[in-house]
Formats: sequence, structure tokens, C-alpha cells
Amino acid sequence: MAQPRMMFYHDGRHPLIYMYEPPMQKEEYESTVDELVGTPIEVIMFCMGDGRTVLHDTQVGELWGHNFKKWPHLIFRRAYQNARELIRKGHDPLRIVCDRAHEKGLLLYPTLLVQQGRGDRTGDVRCSNFRFDNTHLEIGENGDLDSDFPGLTCLDFKHEAVRDERFALIEETLTKYPVDGFELQLNYQPHYFHPNEVDKGLSIMTGWIRLVYEAVKKSGSGRELAIRVPASMDGCMQIGLDVRDWIEQGIVDVVIGQTFSGPELIDQMVDFRPLVEAAKGTNTRVHAAIQSHVDSDRLAEGTVEMIRAAACNYWEQGVE
Repeated sequence: MAQPRMMFYHDGRHPLIYMYEPPMQKEEYESTVDELVGTPIEVIMFCMGDGRTVLHDTQVGELWGHNFKKWPHLIFRRAYQNARELIRKGHDPLRIVCDRAHEKGLLLYPTLLVQQGRGDRTGDVRCSNFRFDNTHLEIGENGDLDSDFPGLTCLDFKHEAVRDERFALIEETLTKYPVDGFELQLNYQPHYFHPNEVDKGLSIMTGWIRLVYEAVKKSGSGRELAIRVPASMDGCMQIGLDVRDWIEQGIVDVVIGQTFSGPELIDQMVDFRPLVEAAKGTNTRVHAAIQSHVDSDRLAEGTVEMIRAAACNYWEQGVE
């Protein structure tokens, strides 16, 4: 199978399940795929939900909003109602997009937001009971970090229970759904270890990535593991992600570089050359994430010319 070069990340929430009044219809959910038919896109990277909870019929994870009765925002309640009703009618949302993608000649890679902090039980309606009930597994549990440390309530991957919980959701998706690959979004709130334990964490995270890679390959012929990370190799090392080692070991098929923590603004000057150099002579290819949002007082979304300028700058650096 030819290696896909053009991938489109579909958030699955803002441009889809948030937009429709309940009960959402199967045909409305299929618009995920239909809006991309006829474009150069080969793969839809479809977000599975919040990451801590999901918006499909999981048996090992938790459905978004299942643990809330009072909602702080209409949109979050709408997402829960739409997902719940689709599942109740026998239309698993993730299977809908898998089947529709294949019907239209596109590939489908689910995307898991691997890391995210935790709010409180009264307002964080997208959070899981696993997170609420296991605060001792968080990076800031020891109380020795400043309260403004951005990864304070993120999961600490030194704990086997953390790695097992994340892997169980991935494994279920690979075995239950006709996916063509899988994407780990590791650049969403990218904090995985206590700042004093990052060096020890490098080998732990590499072992977990190897486990996921082997599960992807075992689950189906031709399936790929794509991993989205900060574009800076040094930046990756500073948060416990030894991307160079993953490439050398051959445990990642696609490395997708992105500005740190994935801000939604277009950046035409990201330096992908270290990633490209690390992948030379290996079976790993390097992709570049192109954002579309400008968010200035004059322009909301980037023009075609701006998007193409970013693409040209990235291709000039050797991304695939």
C-alpha cells in the first residue's frame, strides 16, 4: 500500500458533534468524511473525544459526560446526548466514520489525545472517573511543584496504572474497529513526568511507545502508527519523548512535527530540519502540521496563499 502523504486532522467535536441539535442523525455524522471527498486528503485523523473520555461505544474507557447530571455548558451536554443516542440506535460514532471513509476511498486513523490535566467534579464534564478517583497518579501529587506548573494535574507516566489505562483504550480501538492506523497526539498538554524525573522517564515512554507500535502492527496488515510531537527534538527530550530513539528503533511510522503544545495559529517558520535529519535513511517519514487559524483583528482563517506558503516552506526543509 502506498504511504499516505496528505492527512487531515478532524477534531470530531467543534466541527461536528457540537454543531447538531440532538438527536444527531447518522447521515449528519458522515459529513466528517463527505466534506473531504474530492480533495487531496488521503487520511482522516479523527479525534476520539476528549482523550480522558471518548465519544464512541467503549467498553474499557468512559463515555464523555456519563458521570454528570448538571452541565456548565450547553455544547458539552449536546455532545453527550448526540453520542449517547447514536450508540443507543446502534450507530457507533467511530464505526460510522470508519465505514464512511472506506466507502469514499479514504483511510481512517483515530487520534487519541494522550495527555490532559484535570479540573474538578463540578465543572470538568469531559473528565473520567478514573481521573477523578486517582489523583495520586498525577505529576503534582507530591506537592513540590509550583501551582502554576502547566502539567500539575496531568498523569505521571512513571506509574504502570497510567500506561495501562491509556493502552487499554488504544488496544480496544485497534481490535474493535476497522481502522487503517492510529495517531498518538503527544503534543496536547505535553507533560508526562515530574520535571526532576524526565531523564528516568525517557526509557519508560520509549517502552510504552514500543508496546503501542507492536499492538498496531499485530492488529492488522498495513496499519501505521503516527505520532504527533513538538517539532523541536531538544524540546521533546525535555518532556520525556526520545523521538530520535523511536525513529532509530523503527517503532514509529510517521512523526508529525508541530509547534510546542499545538497552538491553533498558523506558523510558517517552524524548523523541521532536525526531525527530517533524524529520519534520513530510516523507514520513518516526517510530516509537518499546518495550522489554519490567524485570529488577528483583520483575519480569522489563513488565506489559500498563506497556507501554501507554509507548505512550501516545510517542503523546502524536506518533510514528506
